[in-house]
Amino acid sequence: MMATDLAWIGHIGTEAMAAAALAGMMLSVGVTFAAGVISAVGPLAAQACGAADGALVRRSVRMGLWVAIVLWAPIMILPLQGE
Repeated sequence: MMATDLAWIGHIGTEAMAAAALAGMMLSVGVTFAAGVISAVGPLAAQACGAADGALVRRSVRMGLWVAIVLWAPIMILPLQGE
């Protein structure tokens, strides 16, 4: 998708293409970091489900959602600060 975006934005100019590539890479790094942190929710919830502890499953999923919300703000600040 990024290659297609850059191909279309390249018609505008080199500065626009460089800006789009930089913003895309910044967003990619943030999303990869957040996905790594949030990927711990699955094993925690599965272990709690295997132990038949419904309260721990709910708590694991709830905390995973809170972590996703807390990580979202700093990850989105950098790409949204462009001109």
